This record gives sequence, structure tokens and C-alpha cells, in this order.
Amino acid sequence: MDDFLILDYDKGRLHQTKEKIWRFLEDRLQLGLHPKKANVFPVSKGIDFLGYQIFRNCRLLRKSTVKRFIKRTKTYQKRLNRDLMTQEKFQNSLQSWLAYARFGNSWRLRKNLSEKLKVALIK
Repeated sequence: MDDFLILDYDKGRLHQTKEKIWRFLEDRLQLGLHPKKANVFPVSKGIDFLGYQIFRNCRLLRKSTVKRFIKRTKTYQKRLNRDLMTQEKFQNSLQSWLAYARFGNSWRLRKNLSEKLKVALIK
């Protein structure tokens, strides 16, 4: 896995740690940090990580993640109706996303999407 977070109360120490990681990656592994994604910022704004927006007491699915799911599900429904996809593959796709969505605070979102897309996302 190549995604990671480093949390600390001291902003200066975070910048020092980022610099050490940058040097290690450059010198030992010939790799680099993504210039727009390796940031130091206050966690009060939430942390955008692995498809979630993470706050102190909740995890929300990122809006782009939900939009991508809606678009993909509509496409899969069309394929299913044209017999270009099996019901099993469609259900597997839904169950996979459902397991992912349950990790976040998503009950209301899943309820609304169930009604909108006419699929079972609440159990």
C-alpha cells in the first residue's frame, strides 16, 4: 500500500517528518512524494483518505466516490437489462460497494440510494 497518514500535534515536527520521508524515498528507493497530495494541514477540516472524508467522530464517503458508484450502478443496470451482465455479477458489485460504504457513516446515504437506484443497500 502506498497511502499513509502521519498525525501529530506539532506542525513543525510534521514538516520535519515529511522532509525525512522525502529524502528517504529519493535516496534509497528512487521514489518521490506526490507534490499535491503530500500536505500538512489541520485535521479539523477533515482528512480525505481512501475514498472517505474522515472527521474526529465520523467517516463520510467522498462525494466523488458516491457519484462514481451511482454512475457505475446505472451502467450495470442497463447491461443487466440487455443480458450483457449476469445478476450474480451485478449483486457481487453491489455487495462489494456495500461493504465499503458500511465502513463509513452511511446509513442515510444507503437508504436514499436504495430508493433512487431501486437496489437493496440497507440490511
